[in-house]
Amino acid sequence: SNFDDIKFSKGDNLLIRTHGEPENTFKKAKELGINVIDCTCPFVREIQKIVSKHYSDGYKIVIIGKKNHAEVIGINGWCDNTALITEDETEISKLDADKICVVVQTTYSEKKFDNIVKNFTFDGDKIVDIFKTICYTTSKRQRETELIAKSVDAVIVIGGANSNNTKELFDISAKYCENVFRIVDPDAFDY
Repeated sequence: SNFDDIKFSKGDNLLIRTHGEPENTFKKAKELGINVIDCTCPFVREIQKIVSKHYSDGYKIVIIGKKNHAEVIGINGWCDNTALITEDETEISKLDADKICVVVQTTYSEKKFDNIVKNFTFDGDKIVDIFKTICYTTSKRQRETELIAKSVDAVIVIGGANSNNTKELFDISAKYCENVFRIVDPDAFDY
């Protein structure tokens, strides 16, 4: 996202990865005459649109998710980086805003999200729009992981070392199975 660190020339291509980027990245690319190849996941793009619209309508934006996750950083960039990014319902309950829009990172745990939403409360009249923006593929995979973990002796979760999706699948597996292993790739598996 930092255009100051890269020497671009007019007509260069910029590939936006699936996690998406802040709105400013697109604006800066246009100013510099850079061609944008936008590979933002459609689910992430939908969150960006929700956030942008609600922010322009005067809502305080809440993103439930991991503060340092690329997707969350990108989403926050669609409301001028003013969102409350949290996993704590008490922080949401303390918000002093008349209108609040809540979205969630696409790979966030559905159960954790439901629990957070169930447990925050507000005094007085507030307009609160809640969008359960968890990717349906992620939700399905999390439910399948729970079913599998309940019925096997061991689970091996293969995924990126810094992947929130992989971490959630590992955490779900560990709730229901004693032997859970997380590896980055098949080569790390000790036969």
